[in-house]
Amino acid sequence: MIIGGTPEHIAKYQRLADQLQITKRVSLLGPRPVSALNGYLMQADILVSPRTLGNNTPMKIYSYLHSGIPVLATDLPTHTQVCNSAKSELVPATPKDVGNGLAKLLSDSERRRTIGENARAHAEEFYTFEVFQMHLNRLYDSVIL
Repeated sequence: MIIGGTPEHIAKYQRLADQLQITKRVSLLGPRPVSALNGYLMQADILVSPRTLGNNTPMKIYSYLHSGIPVLATDLPTHTQVCNSAKSELVPATPKDVGNGLAKLLSDSERRRTIGENARAHAEEFYTFEVFQMHLNRLYDSVIL
């Protein structure tokens, strides 16, 4: 299941799925409302962020970590600012390595369980609204006092 993308991207990947004869195994849903995303996440066995470029952490990573579902991400600063090998499967940013990483996770239920639990615990400790408020209040206190 792939969520997001422009109409052009969706058409491109639909053609690719047709060529590879995997159409029945691929769902290209396009953009979905943020309010519905958790329902989609909870259907997944593995959540994937296959970025090949960039430095900013994609917002979806925070939802992925909170879900407790194992995350596979490319080993780039865009992900490693938040992810590490204790709470995600990090792979080089190539199609072959992403595929190998998926195969590795699919064959190792203990690793999936461990990184999913570690990711959720980390997200609960560092990436909640309450933690954000605490940091913001500390910042205000340091400026005002």
